[in-house]
Amino acid sequence: MPGLARRVGGGEVVEIRLLGVVEVWDRGRRLPDLGTPQQRAVLAALAVDAGRPVMLQTLIDRIWDQAAPVAARPALYAHISRLRKTLNQAETVPQAGPVRQAGGYALDIDPDSVDLHRFHRLTTAARHSELLVAEQVRLLNEALGLWRGLPLADLPGEWAARMREDWNQQRLDGTVAWARAELRLGHYDEVIGPVRELLSEHPLTEPLTAILMRALVAAGRDSEALDRYSLTRSRLGDELGSDPGPELRALHAAILRGEPLSSAKSTLIPEPAPMRPPVPRQLPAHTPRFAGRANELAELETLLEKSTQDGVATVVITAINGTAGVGKTALALHWAHHVAERFPDGQLYVNLRGFDPTGTPARPGESLRGFLHGLGVHPEQIPTTVDAQAALYRSLTAERRLLVVLDNARDAEHLRPLLPAGPGCLVVVTSRNQLAGLTAQEGARLITLDVLTAEDALALLTRHLGHDRVAADPDAVTELIEQCARLPLALAIVAARATTYPSFALRVLVKELSDASTRLASLDTGDATTSIRTVFSWSYDHLSAEARRMFRLFGLHPGPHIALFAAARLADLDPARTRETLDELVQAQLLMQFTPGRYTCHDLLRAYAVNLSAAHDPEDDRSSAITRLFDHYLQTTASAMRFIHHPKDQYWSDVPPPAESASPIADLATADAWFTAERVNLSAIIAHAVTRGSYPDTARLAVILLFRCVELGDNYADSLTIYSHALRAAQDAGDHATEVYALTYIGIAHWQRGHYEQAINHHEHAITVSREIGNPVTEALALSYLGLVHWRQGNYRLATEDHQHALLLARGNDSAAAEAITLNFLGLVHSQQGQYSVAIERYQSAAAIGRRIGDRVVEAFAMNNCGVVHRRQGRYELATEQHRRSIAISRDIGDRMGEAFALNNLGVVHIQQGHYGPAVEHLQQALAAFRETGFVLGETLATNNIGIVLCRQGHYAQAAEHHRQALAAARDIGDRAAEPQMLNNLGESCLASGFLDQARINYMAALALATELGDPYEQAHACHGAAKYDLAVGDRLQAQRHVRQALALFVDLDVPDANAARDTLATLDRSRAAQNGH
Repeated sequence: MPGLARRVGGGEVVEIRLLGVVEVWDRGRRLPDLGTPQQRAVLAALAVDAGRPVMLQTLIDRIWDQAAPVAARPALYAHISRLRKTLNQAETVPQAGPVRQAGGYALDIDPDSVDLHRFHRLTTAARHSELLVAEQVRLLNEALGLWRGLPLADLPGEWAARMREDWNQQRLDGTVAWARAELRLGHYDEVIGPVRELLSEHPLTEPLTAILMRALVAAGRDSEALDRYSLTRSRLGDELGSDPGPELRALHAAILRGEPLSSAKSTLIPEPAPMRPPVPRQLPAHTPRFAGRANELAELETLLEKSTQDGVATVVITAINGTAGVGKTALALHWAHHVAERFPDGQLYVNLRGFDPTGTPARPGESLRGFLHGLGVHPEQIPTTVDAQAALYRSLTAERRLLVVLDNARDAEHLRPLLPAGPGCLVVVTSRNQLAGLTAQEGARLITLDVLTAEDALALLTRHLGHDRVAADPDAVTELIEQCARLPLALAIVAARATTYPSFALRVLVKELSDASTRLASLDTGDATTSIRTVFSWSYDHLSAEARRMFRLFGLHPGPHIALFAAARLADLDPARTRETLDELVQAQLLMQFTPGRYTCHDLLRAYAVNLSAAHDPEDDRSSAITRLFDHYLQTTASAMRFIHHPKDQYWSDVPPPAESASPIADLATADAWFTAERVNLSAIIAHAVTRGSYPDTARLAVILLFRCVELGDNYADSLTIYSHALRAAQDAGDHATEVYALTYIGIAHWQRGHYEQAINHHEHAITVSREIGNPVTEALALSYLGLVHWRQGNYRLATEDHQHALLLARGNDSAAAEAITLNFLGLVHSQQGQYSVAIERYQSAAAIGRRIGDRVVEAFAMNNCGVVHRRQGRYELATEQHRRSIAISRDIGDRMGEAFALNNLGVVHIQQGHYGPAVEHLQQALAAFRETGFVLGETLATNNIGIVLCRQGHYAQAAEHHRQALAAARDIGDRAAEPQMLNNLGESCLASGFLDQARINYMAALALATELGDPYEQAHACHGAAKYDLAVGDRLQAQRHVRQALALFVDLDVPDANAARDTLATLDRSRAAQNGH
């Protein structure tokens, strides 16, 4: 087993090393300074997901764990900026730094350039069932040689520690596989030293001990093998209080008897189930700043539809007169990403470098090798001649539906060998030439790109520079577009220069580009554009006075669009007159009605309106208009919540309703639709109000919206922004009652995100403020949610105390809403502890209160919880009924989170009944909803339950992977209540797949934790699982002990699982009787 890291490709490419101190190497040299530990942590956090986007919050969590500073995002941006500059020192990979993608950043590199991913690829390849043992040894040697010591050795923090633990275990697994393969080749001398050294670090790893003993016996050193066994047994007894596992005991006995070891446990490397051919995903990262090209995209869609009838459709994208920089590649990749899902066999991409500055086009053989590798052909199996490579490529693509992007082709001959054979394939080619030969012979269709329209050029600059900077000087922007001739590459270059100097006015660039000697050669086209301001003013001047005023006030709206009733309040007009005025603006093309009753406009038009308002409308008039708009949103939000939640005993009860003629809310359906449509506007108006600080009810509006986001699971990402506004507004106004609600909902939001300690801090703060202001109702609410977090942390005693205290406060102060919430949460703790009858009583009481006060959220939650208890007790029809009713109510009121929980639990009922198809359907729906709402625990539970289905269907490896993911996520967020079940499920999948030692470890861990927490149901399952393990290894006496423990617990719980335990006990009795009969 080598100990030195290899140089990738002989040091020819950039390599990021995580399996030791974090390093970056380029052409055989190490980049000198990767910055502070936090900056190196940013690199590591991106590299572990190389090629995939990592969300901003995930990056923050990985770098700062649960102790992120207030300015975490600006600090992260600064680290990424410095890291980008450092990585751009690499000569072989220009622009190697992190790139911004939706919601986060991605390290846009080949994952194989990261030693961790290369290690994973090599170890996975080594397990292929058809490989020769010598090839397995070679691959594993190469994989283990990547390790340079402790991974992430220079990074502090919990995330790095967790990664080290996981990766070290993977290294151990890889070493075990390598050693077993070496032994199969008879290379026992190669094994003894490295395994002995690794055992000094991990002395309790039994598979390593077994390998060392086998190697020693093979070398004729039996006494040393026996000594090693004695040492291991002693350490296991002293440190874990256990004996060696079955493999070691059997091996020890075989050595003592002098038996050959071939009859002991097989040393074969486990063989996974056959895998489908790889699906290549070679498209480069999608550019987030693509704009325009609607007509061309529509034509591409038409060609795609036609390709399904005509076979291979080759689309040629070129520019008039072969102009460079017109956006051929950007259009091809934008559309390719858009339609990628329609090509289930994957996407291939190559830059043919036909007009590359180096003057060296890509050779067909080079491109074909990249395609063949992506299609799963091992490098040694690729033919040497281009003709043979092309023939193999056509054979592999003949029956596949692939999207092939051939970028920057020189001519038809350059790309012909790369055309696939399958009629389901689609080829997109970009070239500065028109490729007439390809059109004549292969029937290619041409799409010729012109420069951008003025509107599309403006959108492109806006995406690069941001709305504020573009709107700050519309005249300068217009001149830049004119000087750049609306050529996308020229606009991108100018935008990049403007971004580099953010303090420079765009007028500086205009002046610089006006000098022909400094203008880029690609800008010398001479095309002119029309003045945007002139077009705007011409339209504006022809409006009626009322329409001109409406347009100016529209610019004051903080959100991206406005509805009819909001516009009426903004302008202080009745809805009918408002509609006429808006229609006039639409006719003048100053506004667009993008959906019935809702209006928007281009960002420069909005900026134009703002400028006009500042010039023509007095400050008092503008302030009054915004105040009317804010009151409209506050009153309409409260009105909508009365339909969605319950009509009394709630925070927004005293907010006056809007006038009936000015309200868009008539019933539950319109209330839910209004929230969906106005969510972005509500966030914007709250942010605007907080910034202005002149609206006393800002905090109230924010808290009401936060209730919608958090309790009903509606767009959790928005809630993170809203709650900071709510808290700030409440504290600025000295509104402590609202502050308590904000703190409580912030705590709930953190709990959903998996930040349990932050949730506890906010709930405790809310309790403190409630006591200071003498508000026992808000104290009860905060106590209830504090108990919920304690329950998930496995502290059932403390959770019970929180809930009981909350219940006393709620009942003592006639708060039915707080009482119902608390009863539901208290029932969860009782259910976890196996007190099912008490739990049912709590749930039924909560449901009754919910129906009485009109709180359908509480009612649906209680029904769902009742269904869980009924399922535990084997009452599947009753459980199904409860879950379906809960789903119906949740959908009716738009409670996505409640719907997700009920779907998840309904899926579990189907699992118990053996209905795996419906189970998977409901669990996948639940998983999607949990991800949509950002609820980490829910996603974890659904993932684990899908693993149960996979195990029942015989997909043991996939099942184990789901359970491991769920278990890791539960541990990551500190959810101990979920761990015992996941450990038991993982034990079941390991047992079914023959990994007996792993099964025993997981069952014992589940038993210990369930016993500690006081979870008798999972304690019983752990005992039963341990009994099945005992049976598998032939330890009938221990199996009988474990199964009797399980049976006693199941009987005490009065659950049908006792029947399975009785069956196991009967199997043991029959086995014993048969043995006695002999």
